[in-house]
Amino acid sequence: MKAKHGDFKVAHYQRPLSTWVNGLVTSGFCLEEMLEPKPTEAVVSRFPHLEEARELAWFLHIRARKPGAIEKRQV
Repeated sequence: MKAKHGDFKVAHYQRPLSTWVNGLVTSGFCLEEMLEPKPTEAVVSRFPHLEEARELAWFLHIRARKPGAIEKRQV
């Protein structure tokens, strides 16, 4: 990947999960879904460096919606 895209950095923020979730809730969002995607065995067999991601999720996907936000846009 480095040969194709050169040097690049990905921002990462190490915070407790409660910081992310409580921040959304206190801002008025309703949590709809939360996922921690992990590679399958087939993916790890092809890309062994992803083994660690099977135990410790590298990403967190949160679907949250602010009540009333959609209705206001449709008016």
